[in-house]
Amino acid sequence: MQPPSRTVQSLLLLLACGVPVVGAFMVSSGMFTIDEVIYLFSAEAMANRGSLTVDNGYGTFGAEDLRIWFLVDGPNGLAPQYPPGTAVLGAPFYLAFGDRGLIVLNAVAAVGVVLTTWALAYRLYGDRAVALLSVLVLVFGSFFLDYAWGIWPHMTSAFFVLLAFLLALKAIDEARAGHVLALAAGSGLAVGAGFLMRADAVLILPVIAACILLYAGRPILTLTGGVLGLLPGLAFLAVANLQKFGTLNVLSYGRSGGGGGDDIGSHAFAAMIFLVALLGAAAVRIGSSSGRSRVAVAAIGAVAVGAVFAVPGMFEQVGLVGRGYQGLFLDARTLIETRPGTGFADDGTLVFWGVAKKAVVQSLPWLGVLTVLLFRDWRAPFRRPTVVLLFFILFWSLPFAALSWHGGYSSSMRYFLPILPAFAILGAASVVDLAARTRRPGPLLLGGAIVGLFTSGWLFVSGQVSAGLSQQGLNLLAFFVIAGAVAAAAVGARARINAAPIAVTVVGIGLGAAFFGSVVVDVSYSQLVRNRSAEASAAASQVEGPAMFYGSAKLSAFAVTRDDALLGMPGRTTNEVNPALFEDLLQEGYRVFATHRNAVTASERADLGFIPAPLFPNGPFVEVVAAQDAKTAMPRDAVLCPTMCSCCHLAEYNRDPRSLVDRLR
Repeated sequence: MQPPSRTVQSLLLLLACGVPVVGAFMVSSGMFTIDEVIYLFSAEAMANRGSLTVDNGYGTFGAEDLRIWFLVDGPNGLAPQYPPGTAVLGAPFYLAFGDRGLIVLNAVAAVGVVLTTWALAYRLYGDRAVALLSVLVLVFGSFFLDYAWGIWPHMTSAFFVLLAFLLALKAIDEARAGHVLALAAGSGLAVGAGFLMRADAVLILPVIAACILLYAGRPILTLTGGVLGLLPGLAFLAVANLQKFGTLNVLSYGRSGGGGGDDIGSHAFAAMIFLVALLGAAAVRIGSSSGRSRVAVAAIGAVAVGAVFAVPGMFEQVGLVGRGYQGLFLDARTLIETRPGTGFADDGTLVFWGVAKKAVVQSLPWLGVLTVLLFRDWRAPFRRPTVVLLFFILFWSLPFAALSWHGGYSSSMRYFLPILPAFAILGAASVVDLAARTRRPGPLLLGGAIVGLFTSGWLFVSGQVSAGLSQQGLNLLAFFVIAGAVAAAAVGARARINAAPIAVTVVGIGLGAAFFGSVVVDVSYSQLVRNRSAEASAAASQVEGPAMFYGSAKLSAFAVTRDDALLGMPGRTTNEVNPALFEDLLQEGYRVFATHRNAVTASERADLGFIPAPLFPNGPFVEVVAAQDAKTAMPRDAVLCPTMCSCCHLAEYNRDPRSLVDRLR
């Protein structure tokens, strides 16, 4: 497949880089989740006070309800549980662009991801067509843009992770000792920077280690340089955690237990698999010098298989990992989720708090093109780029699959954002392989994409199928159709039947469907939620004097920027409302606003009432007052603004368990 002219390549690369940046100044700056409120808290505190801690009235009133979710009571006050990178890097962007600053930071990081993806694809395959198609597929055929225009730091972390991977591969191929050390140190430094953004950046370490053991000309020197580069980031994180949580533990989130994704003990099985894989890589490296690498791999594989059946509980754990991959990669409807606000609609759509959650191939049905890998010659030079990219994908995803952890409230598998470039590169290389047997692959691919886009759009708009089913069911079907078409083309090629043009067209259809689902639908949904959050927060900001907004932090995020405004929530574990806090604040001259459900609970437990708030005629907040001041009666069973905040949305969802897009369409 011949790439277009250098001018066209440059223009397309500029488009892929420009869309995230231009969009960052056009999209809503409202909050999608409470996580983003916490990140905004951290950036504001660092920008205006040079602090890693926040107050939110906790030091004055001491109520647990003011320690909203994901804030930890540390030795120096309330501290965001997340790593401090967003506070440090986000502070200058916050000062320059306000609450839009973190979106701009992510957009800049998105440009870095695009350029690094191009460089990585070109380094692995030496083909400009693969490199260009990789970035186009990444930006316009995946959920990339949804996080380029978000506040949470997935994109910034992904940039550092991908940069570390690229520098490590360069160090592996370098012969000069000084250059090896410098590149490896740069890779370690990038890992440390990623770790400062998100703790899961640590997952790139076993990927890099395996590649070094297999391919590095100077493995000891490369590993040494990587460790040296990693130390500054770890040291900074240790000092930050000492200030925030009173511990030098770089893995600490300021709390213990809970069994969540940040609970180190829950990843014991994944750690064991990493260790076995690294031992296998070392055995291959040692065995290759004597021509016995296959024997070494077979021996380690036999021991691993034996352990699965011999060690108690191991077989069941392998089964759990398999089911996790099925739910996260293939079909989100197989995930087991029992929390309130999740469940199945009548059409079989699995809905997460109004979102039709999608597994990887349901977001990226074009991944069916990877079937071509089953029919490729796995000898060098094809083997190495495929192996390192598959290492990246499998090692990164394993801890999440082991826990079947899907990332909660989001339309896509957000924790897999760092491996999207690997998927895009493998997909682009597979398309180019198919295109080699096609006379004019470009028009076929583009034509298929147009068909996929308009077909998905028609099905969505016409209501022939529900929005959720079109995303979860039809995209999964498209994946299998693409996989079948590609397999048929590969088998046909051996019989001298050229079905590659059909396969390329079908892959294009998958790309068009992915564009509609991940860019049109997912971004539109995110913007719907963000716009509503921004509107509610803007209305709340008009309240004069000291006030507390209770029950939904993302709908009153303006309070982060004002010293006289507080955010309150029921305790995360107990979900209990503390009416004493309401009474104390009223006595101190605060106005208190709460979501309707929480206002009802407070009035039932104390001498309190609630009245309509003119700034919020349709919700989400009512004003809580002393019982004698509640002259305007409100029905206690009212459900205000059911699609804007979780506490109200749960009641509405129980009556109408469809995706939010379906209810609004």
